[in-house]
Amino acid sequence: MTRLLTRCLGVLALALACNGTPAQEPVTIPIELINNFPVLEVAVGNRSVEVMFDLGGSEQIALSKDALASLRVEPLEETYAWVDVMGNRLESRKFRVPELRIGSLVFRDVTGHEDAEADTYRKTPAGVGYVGPALMRSFKLVVDYRQRSMTLIPNELPEAERHGCYGTEVPFAPEMGGGEPVTKAVTDLGELVLFWDTGAPMSLIRNSLVGEHGLTPDGLDIANSRFELAGEDFGPLPLRLFGFAEPAEVDGFVGHDFFASHVVCIDLAGQKFLVRPSA
Repeated sequence: MTRLLTRCLGVLALALACNGTPAQEPVTIPIELINNFPVLEVAVGNRSVEVMFDLGGSEQIALSKDALASLRVEPLEETYAWVDVMGNRLESRKFRVPELRIGSLVFRDVTGHEDAEADTYRKTPAGVGYVGPALMRSFKLVVDYRQRSMTLIPNELPEAERHGCYGTEVPFAPEMGGGEPVTKAVTDLGELVLFWDTGAPMSLIRNSLVGEHGLTPDGLDIANSRFELAGEDFGPLPLRLFGFAEPAEVDGFVGHDFFASHVVCIDLAGQKFLVRPSA
């Protein structure tokens, strides 16, 4: 699980087709599942690297120190500060990527930061960094783990459902503000506020919720039979207990196990998900 509290959406990169004209058609790219994280290939200049798509990511792109040493990027004087899921405060240098390619899409002047982690909270490896939602806001994203694919549909393209963006409409929680991918779900523990995160290796809830509801966990897991979103039950969905600090406003995370059994269309501009069971 990566950066989950501070998100700097900034100025979005301009997404272009390879001929320099605005992208008008969906682009489907393959993904791998590595340690329960979706990993895709991106090209930074003339080199390809594998990075995770992290819906909880805090920038357009983050790359490891080793990856940055071998890639053509422009170092910036500014630094980027954030807080990780355990409450550790981190800071690293920023950089600019003049040209970033994902499939046939080209993104210009992409800003990011060197990836970092606290000594007391090490991430599970999956690629050499991540691309985050700040890079993808011009698209609806159809994430299909079973088909090992992610389809980027330009927001201005009509009839997105023809390209896989359909299902139960689950709105982002408006009280969170800023268009964060957070929704409410009705579970065996009652209504929970949950952050949807492809950077979470499983669906998680706060340890403290068990005592509040008088449930007896099986080790670290809650055998949750109900998972109702926008009036439709997508359960059962087991929930893993996790003692996290941030974001303080949420009860847990919708993670890999839900994405593995559902096709999820992420509409960042429309502040909603469209969800259906995987075929």
